Amino acid sequence: KVLAEADMDVTLGSTYQLRLEANGESISCFVNDELVLQASDASLKSGGIGLLINEGRTATNQVRVSPV
Repeated sequence: KVLAEADMDVTLGSTYQLRLEANGESISCFVNDELVLQASDASLKSGGIGLLINEGRTATNQVRVSPV
């Protein structure tokens, strides 16, 4: 299910830093340290991550998962 979504202008060849923070029910998404989305979901107590590109492509340099 989609918890939140937002349009974002991107420039081909530019680098963007994406950070997701999950703390209890709260989920926050930052792009280049700017908060762009917030959501809440109490249905899951644990899980994993994945990258999904609906259109276009990504050149991902690093994915890191760590506790807060």
